[in-house]
Amino acid sequence: MALVLGIDCSTLWTCVGCIQDGCLLGEINVNLGRKEASSLPLLVQDLLRSVDKCSLDIDLISVTTGPGYFTGLRVGVSYACALAEGLGVSVVPISSLEAMVFDLLEEGSLVVPVIWARGKYVYAAAYTLKEGEAEVIMSPASLLFDTLEKNVKNINCSKRVIWVGDDLARFPAPAIGERLLNRHGCRGSNVALIGEKRRSLALSPDAVRIFYLREPQIGPTKE
Repeated sequence: MALVLGIDCSTLWTCVGCIQDGCLLGEINVNLGRKEASSLPLLVQDLLRSVDKCSLDIDLISVTTGPGYFTGLRVGVSYACALAEGLGVSVVPISSLEAMVFDLLEEGSLVVPVIWARGKYVYAAAYTLKEGEAEVIMSPASLLFDTLEKNVKNINCSKRVIWVGDDLARFPAPAIGERLLNRHGCRGSNVALIGEKRRSLALSPDAVRIFYLREPQIGPTKE
């Protein structure tokens, strides 16, 4: 029975989950702030212990590769690839934006995940569900929040719009859309489940790359 470990550090929240043959065994989603580097290995260990598994049981690792917070992405991807290398397993790279909303996708809805990218910029995308699979309506991008609103409005569809992400609180409520859902980062279960579904896209650990979308910004945060 294949055990898939999912890892996400793309926001201030660190999320890990494990799936076995389509069934969720467990997940941990916790706000570690900037402490991912020291806490992630222990978090994975705690998760595996809680479901009576160990690292040697892992058959595949999936990890969010961006977009998101630079430090978190480096920590998550580096750890996932190092662990995969040591275990001799492959890695499935996952979009952090898709992982944020994977369990929310439904026919007839346009789901827009948002991660703050400093200042007035956000990382965002738009997805819907088609024949049981996630369909990308707007590819992940780094853009002004005002521009995102215009792009969503210009999407030619009659679907109801659902905005997702606790970073939405930094901006005025969108003029278009029925619901705003606060969600702290990605769920570890989503990352693991997507990885299991896309096993055929798995890469060797040394081939995994981070999807930054924009250059790191050095200096104090301006809100």
